[in-house]
Amino acid sequence: MKRHLLALSCCASLTTSLAPAVTTTPATSSRVALRAPALLTAPAPALDALVGPARRRLAWNALRDGRDPCGAETPELSRAARAALEDAFAGPAQAATRQDAKTAADGTTKLLVDVGGGAAVESVLIPQRTRGKPTTTLCVSTQVGCAMGCAFCATGKMGLSRSLVATEIAEQFWLGARTVREVAGSLPALRSVVFMGMGDAGANPKHAADAARCLTDNERFGVSRHRLTLSTVGPSPAAFHALAAAPGQLAWSVHAVDADLRKRLVPTAAFSPEALREGLIEALDAHRRPDAKDRAVMLAVGCCVDTVDLRDATSLLCGYSAEARTARSDSRSEIGRRQRGRGRRPQVDCLAAVT
Repeated sequence: MKRHLLALSCCASLTTSLAPAVTTTPATSSRVALRAPALLTAPAPALDALVGPARRRLAWNALRDGRDPCGAETPELSRAARAALEDAFAGPAQAATRQDAKTAADGTTKLLVDVGGGAAVESVLIPQRTRGKPTTTLCVSTQVGCAMGCAFCATGKMGLSRSLVATEIAEQFWLGARTVREVAGSLPALRSVVFMGMGDAGANPKHAADAARCLTDNERFGVSRHRLTLSTVGPSPAAFHALAAAPGQLAWSVHAVDADLRKRLVPTAAFSPEALREGLIEALDAHRRPDAKDRAVMLAVGCCVDTVDLRDATSLLCGYSAEARTARSDSRSEIGRRQRGRGRRPQVDCLAAVT
C-alpha cells in the first residue's frame, strides 16, 4: 500500500492572517431541502422493493445531479413513483435545509444549513484546479459545534450541541450539488468532499463513516474514495480505527508535536502524540483492503504556523529522521519501516509541505 504524507498548515490558523478580505454576495436566496432525505442512506434492496431497480437508478441520477427525485423537476419518474418515494423516505425529522448561501470573490461559496431545533451548520464549496482541471470540493460538517475546544478555532468555542447523523451529512453533499447546479457555470463540477467543517469526524465516527460509504457508493453519489477525506484531531487511538474502516483518506490534525503545547492548543487532548501516532499506524494496518496495493492513503498533518517544526512532525508520525522532509523520498527506502505484529510500519513515498 502506498501512503503519502502531506503536511498542511491548519486552515483555522491561516484564516485571519492569509485570507484576503472579500465581499460576499448571495449565491441563491431560496431555501431548499429534499422531500425525502432518508433516501440518501436507504439500502438499495429497500428502494428496489418499492419502485424497482430501474426507477431506483433514475432517482439516484437525479440526486447526483442536485435534483429532487420526488419533485416535478424529475419527470423521468412517474408521479406515482415520486409519491411512493416521498411517503416512504420523508422521515420524522426535519430535512437539512439550505437557509442561506454567500459567495466570495474567488467563487468560494458558504452554505448555512438548518438542521432543525434551532441548530445550523456550515458547508463550503471551494473551487480549485485538480490536475489542471477545474473542480469543486465541498467541506462538510459532522457536528453542531465541537467538543474538542481547540484554542484557535471559533467552532471550538461554541461547545458541542449534538452530532449529525449520516443522513444529515449526506444531505449537505446534495445541497452542495444543488447549489452548483443552480449557479451553472459559476462553479466547476463537484468532485471531492472533505469532512473538515464544524465538529470532529473522530468524535462522531459511526455516522461519519456511514456518510462516507453513502458518498463513495457507486450506486449512490459515486465520489471516488481518493477524493474523500475524513479529518480528526484524534480524540483517541480508537477514533482512528473507526475512521480507517471507512472508505476515503484520513487526515490527522496534530497541531503540535510537543505534548504540553498540544494540550494548550487542544485542551481536551487525553493522549500523547506518540500514543495517537501508534493508534493511527495500527488502524491503517488493521484496515488494509484487498486492493490496497493500488490505493494511495494520504495522511494530512495539520501544523499550526510558528508552533511546530515540520521535522518533528515528520519524525513523530513516521518514526524516521528529519532528513525525510525532502520533497520526495526513495520509494524503495527502508526509512520508517519496522517489523511489528501483522506487518511493517507504513512507508512514506512523498512528503510535501504547505506553510
